[in-house]
Amino acid sequence: MMADKTMAKKVIEKYTRESDPEILESTYRYGVDYIAPIPYPAKEGIAEILRQSTHPKAKTANSDEFVDMSLVKKLEDSGFFRRVNQR
Repeated sequence: MMADKTMAKKVIEKYTRESDPEILESTYRYGVDYIAPIPYPAKEGIAEILRQSTHPKAKTANSDEFVDMSLVKKLEDSGFFRRVNQR
């Protein structure tokens, strides 16, 4: 989506069955603005899920134990996201 705007808009058009250029552009823009350029997991989201869980151990669980940031960090350090997020 980030690297090939034309292709992304064709995919949006195909799956939404929308052909209006303005709607396709705004849908594309929304997608580009919504997608995190570096997709680190949201620890806050995991913490919230644990708070809402009915499992007895969830209330005392540490959300950091459910997240491994090293994989995304390694890709970031390698320059992978800079290459794929070029617009």
